[in-house]
Amino acid sequence: MKEGNPQVENGYVRIATELFDALISVRIAGEQRQCLDFIIRKTYGFNKKEDCIALSQFYNATGIQRPHIIRALKGLIDKNIIIAKKGNKKGVTYKINKKYSTWKLLPKRAKLPKKAMEVAKKGILPLPKMVHTIDNTTIDNITIDNTTTGKKKTEKYYMPDSPEMILSKRLLDLILLNNPDFKRPDLQKWCKHIELMITRDNRSTESISRVISFCQNDDFWSSNILSTQKLREKFDQLKMKMSKTPKNSLIRAYQESIN
Repeated sequence: MKEGNPQVENGYVRIATELFDALISVRIAGEQRQCLDFIIRKTYGFNKKEDCIALSQFYNATGIQRPHIIRALKGLIDKNIIIAKKGNKKGVTYKINKKYSTWKLLPKRAKLPKKAMEVAKKGILPLPKMVHTIDNTTIDNITIDNTTTGKKKTEKYYMPDSPEMILSKRLLDLILLNNPDFKRPDLQKWCKHIELMITRDNRSTESISRVISFCQNDDFWSSNILSTQKLREKFDQLKMKMSKTPKNSLIRAYQESIN
């Protein structure tokens, strides 16, 4: 196939006009739309109703970072636009839900606040690689003026590539997978509890990461561990139960993508 001169003779995606019209009428966020289009390509593009697709295939086709692929797929599942079921070791089986009347559609387009527009323009940066030791922590000190006493207070500021911030973001990402409407926390405060887990409780970053993945995969704990403070309080209890619960496919895929 010559670039710039595509021809149907070289292949095409066959999709029912009624279903295509339904897709046209729906507002779908950019990364979700990319993942949806790829599912269509892998199913109807090969005259199949469903297909087992690995995260690596989504990544190679879209270029989207894997944690965001998982989030996009969960969004499509929540909207009932796609149906996913556990597949073989290579991935999850996906298909388009042709009963488009059951899709949970987005509201009409609304004007975003200025701050939200600035965030949208910058995009979502990929998660940094996991830092393995506390020795690599990057923490700056910041000085804050107290307007009531006139005194200055020095507080730690956790940098984006510090283990404390990476683990805090990891917990937040998994919470958002389970509950996209979760209120954004102050990650600097979350980092303080992670630091205490490492320095006072002698927890390794690897064990904290594994427990984070476990608790957000468990139906009970995912609704109870919603902060690093709670994670620290229940850490030993979580670690004891960790080996007894199977992993949800989406959470497992997320964990594999960041390890």
